[in-house]
Amino acid sequence: MDIHWSGTFEVKTYELDHTGRLPLPALLHRMQEAAEHNAVALGFGVEELLRRNLTWMLTKFHLRVDRFLAGRQPMSTETWPSGFEGRFACREFRFYAGEHRELFAVAASQWLMVDLQRGRAVKIPDVFPNLFPCDAQRVIPHPFPDLEPAGPEVHRAEFPVRLADLDINQHVNSLRYLDWIIEAVPDRLWATHGVGALQVEYRRQSAYGDTVVATTHRAPAAATEPASVFHHVLRSAADGAVLVRARTIRIPLA
Repeated sequence: MDIHWSGTFEVKTYELDHTGRLPLPALLHRMQEAAEHNAVALGFGVEELLRRNLTWMLTKFHLRVDRFLAGRQPMSTETWPSGFEGRFACREFRFYAGEHRELFAVAASQWLMVDLQRGRAVKIPDVFPNLFPCDAQRVIPHPFPDLEPAGPEVHRAEFPVRLADLDINQHVNSLRYLDWIIEAVPDRLWATHGVGALQVEYRRQSAYGDTVVATTHRAPAAATEPASVFHHVLRSAADGAVLVRARTIRIPLA
């Protein structure tokens, strides 16, 4: 059985941002769609899980982009399950641009399988003891270092949760948080920099009627990284609980 899944998605003009490039959230949409296709092909897609009163929950991911796609063109996505770390299932992604399939981005992710009735994670091998093949190759070595806010706060914004922000489980869609993270930087960076790397850790859910407060901190410059490194924290306005932590590296647009 081939446990890798690969598919081609056309980059549409209406998906491009104000710079004429494909924004990062659109890439994450392809990532989730590819993961679902692969899970269905291997026998543990959302429909199969729901029949068992289970679902998938994305808990962490790390995306790195070498260049920003511009204009209408084909984009291929490859994904595969790469193993387990405790209760977490790991999944890898590669993204290719154009007809010649030039690699331009990679991503690593961690997922939990959650019992919907109890609201708790389950041990995946207990549920699917003979139906979870893996390919152990990883695209990012040590992809999930700790995310701790560092540096001075440089931006703050509030986002009321709308009905349109919710997913099938009536919680804020994991991709909606990305919009808020990417937006929460000083305005001048929008015209000059794109997100070259994004690491996200989901910690708690929010729902309709909540207000999410996003704070952004400029990290101290490291010798091996660009100066435009930011830490992001999304909190509940009601009680200050941390919902999401993230780290972005902003790189100049070519």
